[in-house]
Amino acid sequence: MQIFYMVVFVCGLVLVVDFVSMYFLNNEVTQTDRIVLSRRAWTTLMSMVAVMVVAGLLATYPPPDVVYSAIGLLLFPFVKLVQLIGNAVGIDSNLLESLGMTEYAAWVRESLWGWPLSLTFHAFGNAIVVGLIFIIGLRFVGVFRLISYTSLLRFFPVIWFGVVIQVVSGGSLWMTKPARYTGDSMFDTKFSLVVLGVIVTIFLRNIMTREAAAWDAAGGVSLRGKWFAAGAVLVWTFVLVAGRLTAYLGTLYMQ
Repeated sequence: MQIFYMVVFVCGLVLVVDFVSMYFLNNEVTQTDRIVLSRRAWTTLMSMVAVMVVAGLLATYPPPDVVYSAIGLLLFPFVKLVQLIGNAVGIDSNLLESLGMTEYAAWVRESLWGWPLSLTFHAFGNAIVVGLIFIIGLRFVGVFRLISYTSLLRFFPVIWFGVVIQVVSGGSLWMTKPARYTGDSMFDTKFSLVVLGVIVTIFLRNIMTREAAAWDAAGGVSLRGKWFAAGAVLVWTFVLVAGRLTAYLGTLYMQ
């Protein structure tokens, strides 16, 4: 669990650095109209910093094992549900093994460039999707008010491009040992979150397509829009964290 806290700390640190960078970049471009943060925006930023600090402290001073046991009991129903869904699909293990023995899988797994290229593209895909979703979420809580809500719709083609990169690069990594990936509960959880993230993002995009012009006119976002934006931010954040934890908490790299 110390690794989990460290991953959360690093992700939070990156988000804070990105926020500060965008703040100063906006002020350099529009010096006559500096960003003014609303109370909700300050609350969001301070919450992000608080989570990062708490994660850093927990990574340095871990709590007793009994706390982890309690957390495990709370998460067990969700992990068990994911495993049951995976078993219900009934993917044949022989098919998975044969996919892992293809020439492409061998190239990704064994060549000098296959794995690094796939992992690099996967990181870029994550950065595109999570980064743009966070910009949309921050705009919804009052940050970057110079950006209209209708202008945010231009982000979605880029977000879908990032999702495609995630799928192609992630599929390449998955093919290196598909049977082990499919049987790993942490990977199953991440995959489920990706599917959920795509669904929530589709709903968010549809809501914005219908209502963004009205939001610009009214100067505020509907409650439904806020809920879906918050959901998209949370789900994609968990995808990012679960992706890192797949390597550390799962069984994929334990020989």
